[in-house]
Amino acid sequence: MKIIGIVLIKDEDLFIERVLLNVVDFCDEIIVLDNLSTDNTYKIVGKLAQKYLSIKLRKINNARTSHLVVAPYAGTETWFFKVDGDEIYDPIGLQKLRKEIMAGQYQKYWRLEGNSLNCTAIDLEKSAATGYLTPPAKQVALLYNFSIILSWEENNEERLHGQNVVFKKGFSKNDRLLLFEKYSWEDSPFCCLHICFLKRSSLEQNKISARLNPNESFVLFPKTINFVRNLLKGKFSLESTYKLEKYKKGPLCSKRIDDFIS
Repeated sequence: MKIIGIVLIKDEDLFIERVLLNVVDFCDEIIVLDNLSTDNTYKIVGKLAQKYLSIKLRKINNARTSHLVVAPYAGTETWFFKVDGDEIYDPIGLQKLRKEIMAGQYQKYWRLEGNSLNCTAIDLEKSAATGYLTPPAKQVALLYNFSIILSWEENNEERLHGQNVVFKKGFSKNDRLLLFEKYSWEDSPFCCLHICFLKRSSLEQNKISARLNPNESFVLFPKTINFVRNLLKGKFSLESTYKLEKYKKGPLCSKRIDDFIS
């Protein structure tokens, strides 16, 4: 059994080192797919790959080709850990989770879904983050058990997206363990700071912005479409409508993040 991190990035130079360092001990291998970064992201990851042999850096020209990387692992004793450049995980909790996975505690599940804090602000001096918790906001912390599937072929999808999963007998997509319902933020072994509303690249303007996700980016005039959608809801914004709707739910709260940044 092994755990492979599959990391899709584009212009993430402000946080990408922390993102990878927090998961490097959890994963047996980390495949980093750089989708045409123009800031210092590729250089930073390249240096980390020289230090940590488990980090494998590749360039891709299209996020919708990224699923081709994971498809050949169907049916193998592999857990795939979906990580984005705006996801910072609790490395201490992950060590506990790794022991449980390796002990076979979750073998009957297709997907593990962890706790997320969708951050609007991070104060490093105070070791605190402000944002929206899962639940009710959407979670991003996901692990997939490829040992219970026969195949997962997608020709034009971002990695670990799409509906063409073929399961072994006795398993289905409904075999999900919602760890965010079982554990509080403070107790969960699978916690993510989702910094989707923060500046992530040195090339970005100094404002909080919800970037377009890959699917939004592929449509014609995506920012114009999002502007109209937001305007109809009384918001004056070019930001991702998906992220504003899914990740800003429930009360705004503040949490300690000592383990994430130590």
